[in-house]
Amino acid sequence: NTTGTDNVFVGEHAGFSNDSGNKNTFLGRNSGTNNEAGDFNTFIGYRAGEDNVTGSANTFLGEGAGASNGSSLNTFIGFRAGLLNNGGAFNTFLGGESGENNVDGFGNIFMGYLAGNENISGDGNVMLGTQAGQSNLVSFNTFIGYGAGSRNETGNVNTFIGSNAGDVNVVAGGNTFIGSDAGGSNVHGTGNVFVGRNAGVLSTN
Repeated sequence: NTTGTDNVFVGEHAGFSNDSGNKNTFLGRNSGTNNEAGDFNTFIGYRAGEDNVTGSANTFLGEGAGASNGSSLNTFIGFRAGLLNNGGAFNTFLGGESGENNVDGFGNIFMGYLAGNENISGDGNVMLGTQAGQSNLVSFNTFIGYGAGSRNETGNVNTFIGSNAGDVNVVAGGNTFIGSDAGGSNVHGTGNVFVGRNAGVLSTN
């Protein structure tokens, strides 16, 4: 530490490289190890925020949470939440491995185990529930419920609400499925509105 002030570093190699970063709190082995100039960060857990260099105003709680982070204003809470995030900012990931593979996606909210796990660069997604949007790669989807949109990869601007709603939708966009298993067989169909339990469950196009 050269000019940094008001920092708290606890644990082996915590804040090891800090040079001018201010008002950071790093608790846990290798937490914030490579932070040099980032300010106002809170990293708690083994390897939390380990490779953050200049990112500021981040909160990472959990083993490996935000370990690869290089940006600012992210909140990652849970085992490996936001593990690979590098350039993405304004994200909130809550739950084990939520947003784990997000690299540069902006403004996403993933809450639940594996929620948005495979999202790499998709922006503006809201995925709430265990495995909600687990395979998602794109932007502006809203998936709420256990397994909602879990296999979606390239379909944009979908809204799936309910347990397993749109769970096999892979490439289709512009759909609204509300209800348990609504749109449960839709793979390619676009611009559909299905409301109710099992609504449109046999529709595939």
